[in-house]
Amino acid sequence: MRQLMEDGWIDLPLRRRTASATGLTGSSYEAWVEHPAMRHKVHYAQFEDPTRAILTLDDGRVLHVLLTGKPGTDISTLGRDGLPLPTIYLDIETPELAHMSPEELRARLQLLPDSMQWCSHWQDTELDAQALAQATEKAVQHFDAVPEGLVLPEGLNQTQRRETLLHLEVKRILEEQCRLKVPALEATVVVPTTRGRHLADRWSAPAQQLVLDKVWLEHRFGRLIPDVICHAHSSDGTTVYEPLLIEVTVTNIIDEERHERIRAAGQAALEIDFSRTGGRLTREELVTVVVEGLETKSWLHNPILENHRVTMLAALEARASVIAEQNARRERVLATPLEDIRQEYLNAVLELNDVRVMTDDDGRQLPHAIPLERAAKERLADAADKLTIHGYPEATDERLVGHTSILARILSCKHNRPVGYKLANVAGVLNAARQTKGRNRTFHSLVMIAFSVYEPDLKPSQRQWYDVWRQEVVDGIRANEQDFMRNTIFDRLLSLLFPEMAEALAKPWGKHVNDLRWDDGEQMFRRPFDTELKPAFFLERQPLVSKHDAPLIDTAPTDYWLKGRDLEAWKRANPSRAAAFPAPQKDSDQ
Repeated sequence: MRQLMEDGWIDLPLRRRTASATGLTGSSYEAWVEHPAMRHKVHYAQFEDPTRAILTLDDGRVLHVLLTGKPGTDISTLGRDGLPLPTIYLDIETPELAHMSPEELRARLQLLPDSMQWCSHWQDTELDAQALAQATEKAVQHFDAVPEGLVLPEGLNQTQRRETLLHLEVKRILEEQCRLKVPALEATVVVPTTRGRHLADRWSAPAQQLVLDKVWLEHRFGRLIPDVICHAHSSDGTTVYEPLLIEVTVTNIIDEERHERIRAAGQAALEIDFSRTGGRLTREELVTVVVEGLETKSWLHNPILENHRVTMLAALEARASVIAEQNARRERVLATPLEDIRQEYLNAVLELNDVRVMTDDDGRQLPHAIPLERAAKERLADAADKLTIHGYPEATDERLVGHTSILARILSCKHNRPVGYKLANVAGVLNAARQTKGRNRTFHSLVMIAFSVYEPDLKPSQRQWYDVWRQEVVDGIRANEQDFMRNTIFDRLLSLLFPEMAEALAKPWGKHVNDLRWDDGEQMFRRPFDTELKPAFFLERQPLVSKHDAPLIDTAPTDYWLKGRDLEAWKRANPSRAAAFPAPQKDSDQ
């Protein structure tokens, strides 16, 4: 103590005061303030407290000692200003050094001010007030306390008061920033079909940055009072939400009833759910969450999304209806005897080929033949589809059913008259077949099998001509000329259609083997014959008409289009084709 008086200075330690504030959510916010350590000149000292010091011996050893004095008077003694006097305890007790004189001890001692501790400070009241103010401001910054000067509606509980604070801040941020990033849009639609299968479609649009024009807080919109309402649009103007409803949720989860009211309003509605943030938010963090963040946002309703969903659902349901009809048709076809379908197919081919030659002297089709040809094509498409269902997809091939094709030549031999050719006799058909060159000669042997099976009438000179042609084909096959080797792609179907030819078709002689061969002209390996099917284009465009359908009611046999009840019945039976098929021109009498 004498040293303090003699030195005349004391180093006072740092003074720290801590305070806490409880927020609206019950969370605690702490803050502390400090009065810095300072050196003061000692005017008067009274020994009342302990302290620590170090004592240095002659040999250099350093001892930590505790300076202890007797208790003084009450430490709560007030100064002239009415405040508690600052007090420092100084404890001194080292019996080992009792032999040293006071002067020697004083000379060797060095006080350790770091061990000093404030019991009270003349600025504690101000420091406590500052710490509490800072703790309260922390709560305000985290929207857990009502800022000074802000008056909230009466009757709100603590949770409602905090949510109101967030609503106000979100509105302020949107008004200030004039922009808002909204989540992506994604719709998936699934429609069940038969046999446990389903149809699915998906539409999506990426997240967007919207520009805001106007912002209202808790403004009534019909049966709703959204937390925030604004007008928003994309920068390119392709997306417009007028209005955009925004619901700010913390603990007030949007229940199904409220959600239904939002959907019923039919306007875009966005939820910002702060319960997903997982902790406290500062004002700066809230700006990021509201303006740029997507983790807390979700669409409660979006008319753009719903329009796409409805469109996709309608399209999938239409497809499912078509699939259901196709499956039902498939079951009916599979239950139909194959012999009936065979005859139906041959009749349609024969009818179509006969109609094709209904032309005038200039080769123009006669007017009355036009609707007949359309009807024949529909019946052929229907029969070919039935054969496809039974496992004969080649029934639609252009090389079989096209103009002056394989079936026309075989049927000419079978019926002993030109079929599909406007010629005088079968010899003319055979001559036309002989004129085909190159790879098309691969089917010459089919005509000759039909000729040998059905033996159409030929004059002696015609027969002599035919025998020469036949020998050319035989010689070509024996010489392994690939153009004469028969492509067997149609043998299986032809054996079904013409059972009389099946035995000859089954013989291995003259058939082509699908191996790779080097083509000198094209300088590449290729298969000598095309084994892929080539569906006839006109068949692909035809609607399917079953022979079991009801007879036409409002459509005459010479009409180019179905009419009235017949047209409506066809639309119901063929929804996908009806959507793609061109609408007929209305007749003047309709």
